[in-house]
Amino acid sequence: MTERFYVGAILQNREGKYLVAEHVKKTEHRWRFPGGKIEDGESPEKALARELYEDIGVLAIPEMMIFAGKETAEIDGGLWTGIFFLVTNWIGRPESREDKIGEVKWVTREELLGLDVHPEYEIITRGL
Repeated sequence: MTERFYVGAILQNREGKYLVAEHVKKTEHRWRFPGGKIEDGESPEKALARELYEDIGVLAIPEMMIFAGKETAEIDGGLWTGIFFLVTNWIGRPESREDKIGEVKWVTREELLGLDVHPEYEIITRGL
């Protein structure tokens, strides 16, 4: 099984809530942190900045992202390593800009763990 890499943004607002996006085309673990695949030649931070703009319309500065953790798991039939960053500064109001994304909402840490999220998120969110 080939390992692939993706990035995830743990956007935290001033109220201490976290942004999650519903991926309507997924059959399980539909709620995910915004992010996506790392393209060839991209650093994880630059990939995350690109994905945030494409998916939810916010501009984030790669140099202000804080590494939050890395987890490897089987997702959608493949081996994926997720690289997560805490993002507390951005420009724009998060909203769905892609067909694959349904609702975008802010949740507390407790609410996050109650959603249909991938088990790896529980590992990442323990440190929040």
